[in-house]
Amino acid sequence: MYGYSPVVSALLFTPWPIGIVLIAPHAGRWADTISAPLISTVGLMIFVGGLVLLATLPDNPSAWNICLRSLVCGIGFGCFQSPNNREMLSNVAREYASYASGVLSIVRTFGQCLGAAAVGVLLAATAGADHQTLDDRAVHLALWIAVIASTGSVLFSVSRLRKTRELSGKPV
Repeated sequence: MYGYSPVVSALLFTPWPIGIVLIAPHAGRWADTISAPLISTVGLMIFVGGLVLLATLPDNPSAWNICLRSLVCGIGFGCFQSPNNREMLSNVAREYASYASGVLSIVRTFGQCLGAAAVGVLLAATAGADHQTLDDRAVHLALWIAVIASTGSVLFSVSRLRKTRELSGKPV
């Protein structure tokens, strides 16, 4: 994409896992001291912002431009994942924690596979004469679909936060 080789394209997204590695331990600590639902919601918002940044890349972005946008996604995902996992597992009875952890891993892996398959379908559906342009369109479409799905997650998470705050008697 954008004229980069497959290897270079893969390297351009290396900041994503780097962002996760840098922020996830802090997000876990913040979840313990502040609020796991709040930190994970903020992480989702940052993640959606990063996806929008990736979806709106210019026609000929520099490597740094792609890397910085990818880093924002990683930071957002790292802020979301640790507190979200903590919150899910803390709401399961101790004797079922190992089962819950296994289900969490299975669902995460299934989602990753489903996402990769969906992108593959989009790429295959747009294959044709002008291969590069159609691949670019398919990737942008996949990113916008991710933005929409993630925005839905943000809205759900915010509504859950509001409901929790209302039930606790704290101002929203």
